[in-house]
Amino acid sequence: MKMLQSSFATYKKEFSTLSKLAWPILITQLAQMGLGVADVMMSGQVNAQHVTAVALGSSFWLPILLIIMGISIGATALIGNLFGANQQHKIAPLFIQSLYLPILLIPLAFLALYFFKPVLMYFETPIDDLNIASQYLNAFKYGIPALIIIQFMRAYCDGLGQTRIIMYMSLFMALINIPLNYIFIFGHFGLPELGGVGCGYASSIATNITLLTFIIYLKRQSVPFKFEAPQFNTLFKIVKLGTPIGLSLLIEVSTFSFIAIFIAKLGNEIVASHQIALNIISLTFMIPLSLSMALTIRVSHHLGAKDFKLAKQTTLMTLLISFIMGLSLMSMYFVIAPLLVGLYTNEIAIITLGTSILFIGGAFQIVDCLQVTTTGALRAYHDTNWPMGIAFVAFWLFALPLGYYLTYYSSFNIGVKGFWVGLTCGLVLAWIGLLWRLKLAFNKTS
Repeated sequence: MKMLQSSFATYKKEFSTLSKLAWPILITQLAQMGLGVADVMMSGQVNAQHVTAVALGSSFWLPILLIIMGISIGATALIGNLFGANQQHKIAPLFIQSLYLPILLIPLAFLALYFFKPVLMYFETPIDDLNIASQYLNAFKYGIPALIIIQFMRAYCDGLGQTRIIMYMSLFMALINIPLNYIFIFGHFGLPELGGVGCGYASSIATNITLLTFIIYLKRQSVPFKFEAPQFNTLFKIVKLGTPIGLSLLIEVSTFSFIAIFIAKLGNEIVASHQIALNIISLTFMIPLSLSMALTIRVSHHLGAKDFKLAKQTTLMTLLISFIMGLSLMSMYFVIAPLLVGLYTNEIAIITLGTSILFIGGAFQIVDCLQVTTTGALRAYHDTNWPMGIAFVAFWLFALPLGYYLTYYSSFNIGVKGFWVGLTCGLVLAWIGLLWRLKLAFNKTS
């Protein structure tokens, strides 16, 4: 009886800690999504061309940002290990070392942006859209150095379990960005009307102000910004751990980009139905994603403290929570899918098809919850190379070809829903592979 009470108390404590870590991450993710939504909605008040230009520029920048985010998550796991091991004296030096990485990443990001015009010209993007999108990125690039540095400051705070800090910073950035959008897009206070290009200037200013605020906060928290010579072993460790994370994120997100390209010829109603369903699922996915990120932090603390049993218990408990979460989301889709799709459009054909996609998305969401949670645990165990390979096989080599076949060649005649079936099957395959890696991680630390 005492053992049961002890186990219950342990799980209760872990659930409470995970919740405290996860909800600020969720608010952060929603705030960052809200920035993109605000850009699209406010530039849409000019005309559709400016919306297209902002979307093109943002879509090109997203893959670059994902890789940088992945590398910074590597720093989060390492800092989390040190925090769990109570080696506080090593945390600040590792954080300072991580700030050398933007020196390398910032020029690479600018180099990648150089290829924006050639790539879009290759795909025969209308010249007017291309010009506005290029001007938007030219304005946005002034905030890129600050945005990259912020990612590593977030890694430091997240590694310590202080997830509320980046939540406050993200909300602060949103509060600055929206009025700046209004000023630059529509031309107020004597400034010219810039349309969608104004979103780029607004983001740059908001990001730089947020970085300055972040630095002031960390200084007041007595974080010693005492720079030493680069320690290439430490930098290599962060890059080695984090780059596969960034590439895994890139593989998964690019899968949806490929699908958007593949279904473009099916007609506007089908593309709209797919995009609406994807937008709804992406929004609800922020919940398990936040839990996964919290799990990375918590398990890294346990592993740093050499409490391998508790790391395993926390991981298994979170997998159960994720499964329940997936079932809840699936039930929600089944009950109110037409209402959710109806928030985006009044067209019956789009609502009908979007609803049927969300029904498939219910099964998709269950497996997605499980796989993102497993991935979060593996990051804490510093297993990132295999998950990247598993994502490549599951999404690019399996899900996309299967979805293409079901959509265009299968006798089932399920149309665009074939891609969603393919994605769900790909997620199942990915989760099986990730579970295998998780079992190996448990065995190595048992």
